[in-house]
Amino acid sequence: MSWALRPKGYGQPFYGDEDGFSIKMYHNGELRGNYYVNGSVDWFDYCDKNTMLMTDIDGMVKELRYKDIINYWYSIPGGYFDGGLVKLSEDAYVLDMLISVLDTRLVNIFLEHVLACSQEQFCSQVASNIFINFDDDFGTNTGVMIEELVDNYGAIVPIGGGVSQVGEVKKQVL
Repeated sequence: MSWALRPKGYGQPFYGDEDGFSIKMYHNGELRGNYYVNGSVDWFDYCDKNTMLMTDIDGMVKELRYKDIINYWYSIPGGYFDGGLVKLSEDAYVLDMLISVLDTRLVNIFLEHVLACSQEQFCSQVASNIFINFDDDFGTNTGVMIEELVDNYGAIVPIGGGVSQVGEVKKQVL
């Protein structure tokens, strides 16, 4: 593991000529149109573009103590998809994400907590039949965070009541 959760109150490290970057992870909220609301932000530093895989992102999510079904979305500030979200679901998408990361040294990742079974229960990430009571495991949300996502290229965000119609993004090489 080359990445580390940034302690509260610390700034972004200087990476110099290294292949390092930081991830700004939005979690415990929800995507609504071009906004991520009612969430929190944590930073992961010392990520390495040469070794980053989906298992690393899964590990970061576990570090934040999430076990439920979660969709990952990313954007790179100032990059080709700035403001638009791209679904992150396999290593090939991680590699696509890492192509532009050295310009900004930052990737924004948004966690979309997928409701399963009922409003108060989530199925676990490993698709077992274990259920997690949302209120007991995560508590009541006391903070509010709203950040507007620029509407470049049209953010790929589920609108309405579900996520079943979300498609994959086809990227063009310029």
